[in-house]
Order: sequence, then structure tokens, then C-alpha cells
Amino acid sequence: MGKSGAAQLITPKQCADMIEVSPATLRRYAKSFKKHLSKSAKGKRRQYTQQDLAVLTQAKNYIRGGTSIKRTNKLLGSAVVDEVQSFPLAATMSHAELVSSVDEMKQGWVAKMTEVQTAFLETQQESQRNKELINELLEWKRSVEARSFVDRLLNRVPAKIK
Repeated sequence: MGKSGAAQLITPKQCADMIEVSPATLRRYAKSFKKHLSKSAKGKRRQYTQQDLAVLTQAKNYIRGGTSIKRTNKLLGSAVVDEVQSFPLAATMSHAELVSSVDEMKQGWVAKMTEVQTAFLETQQESQRNKELINELLEWKRSVEARSFVDRLLNRVPAKIK
């Protein structure tokens, strides 16, 4: 590979630092999500492109959010990482600038994930309210069924539920 192509590649150590994972975790991610990575990230002497960095960061976010590896592979396959288009070329930046750019991307992704988490929590709260209502209805049904035969014949109202 020529110097111009090699200058754009990121070493495994740099990549691990940028996405804040250990080198072992980076290797595991590279193995688990290899179909979404460039050819240079799959070789014996791994090096990563900007797109690989974006894919691995997104994979890390999915995994840390509780998504399985299988589901993450599906999500990565269907998602196009928009931030890659605006991500500056690594060849034109120092390591510190590149880390800073990745931090900015991460902050954007954290904001998106916070929105999703908030919506999820709201849905959970609504679900909990629905469960409580269902339990109240079941309790009322039990009290109606527990009325005596005479009460049912005379259509008497059961005692109020607490």
C-alpha cells in the first residue's frame, strides 16, 4: 500500500484509545463485526479506516446499551453511519485532533442514545401503569366472582376495592 493510503489508516492502539476500549475488546469487536469493516481491518496486521472507526464506535454503543452481538450485526448492516461523511480525514490531523473529533462524534451519539433511553423509560412507565390498571381490573373481577349467589341474583354492588 502506498504512503498516501497508509497515512489514512489508524493503528489498533490508536483505534482502541479513540473508542475507549481495551485492545483485547477491539480485537473481539473486529472479529465479531468483520463483515462491516474494511479489508485492512481484517488482515494479520490490522489497521483501521475512518469508516471502521465509526462502525466500531457504533458497535460499542450498541453492545454497551445491552444489544446482543447478533442483533448489533443486523443493526450495523442496515445502518449507514452519517457521521463518517463529515468526519475529517485522519491523514490531515494530528493524533490529538483525531481523538478530539472522535470525542465530538461520541458526544453526539451519547445525546442520541439518551433520547432513545428517555423514550424507552417513558414506554416502560406507561407499561407499568397499564399493568397496575390490569391488576385493579382483575381484583375487581375476583371480588365480583366472590359475591354470594344471592347478591348476584339481587344485583347488589360488591364492597369497594381499596
